[in-house]
Amino acid sequence: MYALSDDFLRELIDPGAGCSVEYCLIGIEGPYLGERSHREAISLAMERFLADCEDAWQDASRATARPVPASRVLELPEAVLQGKSIPNPPGTLGSPIPYWYAFLCPPHGCRLTAQDFLRVNAALFPNGTKPLQALEWSADWSSYFEDGAEWWGTLCVSIYDESLGRFVVLMASDTD
Repeated sequence: MYALSDDFLRELIDPGAGCSVEYCLIGIEGPYLGERSHREAISLAMERFLADCEDAWQDASRATARPVPASRVLELPEAVLQGKSIPNPPGTLGSPIPYWYAFLCPPHGCRLTAQDFLRVNAALFPNGTKPLQALEWSADWSSYFEDGAEWWGTLCVSIYDESLGRFVVLMASDTD
């Protein structure tokens, strides 16, 4: 596996907009091996995210996964699409949060909109959700998730796009 360029994301997501989601695009060499390939992808993504952090740790072998429909990962609640108030995600403080919530509702606010979310996902997954396999991961395998586990929440999802032969890893963890 190897990291792919994500330069196009900088054009889609203004670095000053306040987005808390980290994106890592990963190419795959050899065959797709299901959860094993997903685990390798999250490990590689985490290495990139933690590259400049002292005392950071990760052990992707500790992570637990559950399959989720990619369409559910990428969906927006109807209220958000209609511009109504953004509902709180289900769960308790520090629990896993939906991707849309991590994108639109970071603890320090952001200037991103539902249309930005849709535009980013159309660029990341140009062939729709049919060729996608998604796994949602626990947040107990890296120091990266410690802040979000205290309050706001955590996000760790790996999505394999069979049509493009690549992974997109989505991660978020933040606190006030």
